Amino acid sequence: MTAIRYTPPGDRDTRRGRWVVLLAFWVAMALLCVGAVVVALVREPDQPRSQCAPPQECPGPPLGQPPSQFRRWASHGRGVSLVYPRRVFATESTSDTSLRLRVRASRPSGVEANLWLTVQRAGRTLPNELLEERKDDLGAFVLGITEDDDPLTIVPAPRLGDIDGVGGSYRGTADTPQGPSAPAILTLGAARCAGDCGTAYVPFADPHQLHVAPMTARPIPRRRAALLGAVMVTLIGAYTVPAHAEVERAPSKAAGELTRIGRTVARARIDLTFLLRVPGSAALERYLAERTASAPPLTPAEIGERFGLPSARLDRLTAQLERAGIRVTERFDQRSALLATGRARAVERLFGVRLIEVRDKDGDRFRIPDHPLRIPPELRDAVVRVGGLDTRPAYQPSAVTPLPRTKSGGWMEPSQLRDAYQANTLAQDGYDGSGETVAVVSLATAHGEEFAAWAKRFETSVEPFENITVKPRPPKPTSSKWKYQWTGEIGIDLGMVRALAPAATILNYETRNDGTSIERALGQLIQDRRASIVTISWGSCELDDNADYMARVDETTYAMAEAAGIDIFVASGDHGPYDCQTWDGPPDRRISVDFPSSSAHVIAVGGTTLSWQESASVTGAGGGVSTVIARPPWQLNSVVNDPGTKRLVPDVAGPASAFTNLLIPWWNVDHLDYRLASGTSAAAPFWAGATALVYQYVRDHGGTVPHGKLKDKLYELATDATRYASAFDDITSGSNESFAARPGWDFITGLGTPKIANLAAALATG
Repeated sequence: MTAIRYTPPGDRDTRRGRWVVLLAFWVAMALLCVGAVVVALVREPDQPRSQCAPPQECPGPPLGQPPSQFRRWASHGRGVSLVYPRRVFATESTSDTSLRLRVRASRPSGVEANLWLTVQRAGRTLPNELLEERKDDLGAFVLGITEDDDPLTIVPAPRLGDIDGVGGSYRGTADTPQGPSAPAILTLGAARCAGDCGTAYVPFADPHQLHVAPMTARPIPRRRAALLGAVMVTLIGAYTVPAHAEVERAPSKAAGELTRIGRTVARARIDLTFLLRVPGSAALERYLAERTASAPPLTPAEIGERFGLPSARLDRLTAQLERAGIRVTERFDQRSALLATGRARAVERLFGVRLIEVRDKDGDRFRIPDHPLRIPPELRDAVVRVGGLDTRPAYQPSAVTPLPRTKSGGWMEPSQLRDAYQANTLAQDGYDGSGETVAVVSLATAHGEEFAAWAKRFETSVEPFENITVKPRPPKPTSSKWKYQWTGEIGIDLGMVRALAPAATILNYETRNDGTSIERALGQLIQDRRASIVTISWGSCELDDNADYMARVDETTYAMAEAAGIDIFVASGDHGPYDCQTWDGPPDRRISVDFPSSSAHVIAVGGTTLSWQESASVTGAGGGVSTVIARPPWQLNSVVNDPGTKRLVPDVAGPASAFTNLLIPWWNVDHLDYRLASGTSAAAPFWAGATALVYQYVRDHGGTVPHGKLKDKLYELATDATRYASAFDDITSGSNESFAARPGWDFITGLGTPKIANLAAALATG
């Protein structure tokens, strides 16, 4: 036992002790003052608890404003609860490369433990401008958590989920006092609202588990919001994004897994497409059903005034978007869509998402939102879908992987193709497509010089075509992977149209491959009023898209095109009845048709293979029954002989075999090549070129086939057995695994392939 010596007053040691006591007193008072300041900074006044909790949704924020509160989150079971910032004990910034937060975690036993969360930028100094932006745009960090001097390290890994679209959950491993490499899950979330509020949670997997405590987000000062934002973003540093994370139309499954690069730069320009409600869609359908052969097409302005949103609502929508930082760049006269642009942060605030840059397995870069967007309530009476946030490819081409040319030939010359389908019969009488304009809706840029070289080589027309860019423009190819086959697809489209109709005007409407490509390009095409024939060689599986959306687009965008006097030919796909299958994806045996070939306002084109001097037979062309689109009145039951009520695909067929088709220009990454055209991607532009000849002939012979009504006339013609046999080559052999060809209409070739000269004569007289 240690003895304590007593020193009488006046002794030197006594005076020294007195000074120690005074010093301790003043230090204690200083600590109390500092503590009071910390408490004043940390503590917030009590706020009323949110009345919304999962699965009930919280009310949305005002238009253009960040969320005003967080959803309440709760979980049940054993473990530890940790909440930031409500229970922050102290905060401290150690340098410009790290932040340190001291938080308090309570265990179910009631024992509380202090944790230090250290956030550090690996090997770099944080840029001042990022510090000033509340740490929103910081990149990968290293997070270390220590509890009672025992290391607990969370490694950012595959993301598991979201908290209101801000932050996320990450699985990793932890070294704990109970043993190394215990499983761990860390979740952080925050919201920036009018008062700058936020909440973060850190749960760990059982048996040493932290659970989210039911609570409501509370306002916090801007400085602490900055620290919270830093912690939250650091944990999103590097993870693999699941391929099914989606918004707008689902991206093609062939895209595979995506690896996160970082958050989209705040000032990045985002091109948006707002698809509008069409309150008069039912009236539009009645108009199309009652339209007579002598009635001229409607102008885009007439379509908008009769069937679209009121002008006053469009003006108000434009003003609403501009207040939110989104500038409208195009208002189509037919009132089908708005094109707009805005900075990344304005787009994020409007739709309550975060935009993230990702890279796919081939190294190509895209942008995605961190969760599906929600259209603000103030816009829902005018807007049905928004595109542009997700830049992953949404469509695949309806052409098989092109075959390289053979040394011995093995392809058709354009003149041979015309001979095989009676086009040369019309050409001998001077019919070459003059006066007709054909538009190709493509997802790639066509190269005029290379195409001219191809045309010269095969002694066909070298008439130039025109590229019309509908922003955002398609990317330049960086590889020969499936997503860049559009560079060859456009060669097929232009080559087939030019081979059949050498003097027709050809327009290439090019745009980026994303969830609103169709509506954006067709909207511009309708407004321009230049083309009356359109070919589309791409689509997406009906089962992978939103049924309500497809029905709306069919009743609006495609119906408007028909009202404007436009005939649209769409490839039906090349996987037989399995059009959910992608070219380089895993096997998918779901039976489905493609959209937009299943639209009630287009002509769906299947495929055949042709043997010289013999009848044609079928290939693996797509066909079947739509699960979404109702049977149109022109698809007469007397012709299709099917008792159902849904749209049947295809309507007609064209050449689709690589071995009896054209050698077409194929733009590789850095040079021109020639490949064998194939698939229904060749059949659709074949019909577009043939139709240019037919309309020219009908016009010269006083016929009455109005543009936009060709499909009606084809089925009407098929009711007369004699005229049908004269105008069509009825395909009766072959199958596509689920369906077999048969006399008359069938699920693979529709009505069959055209005898172009005879078809023109039949339509001119009927």
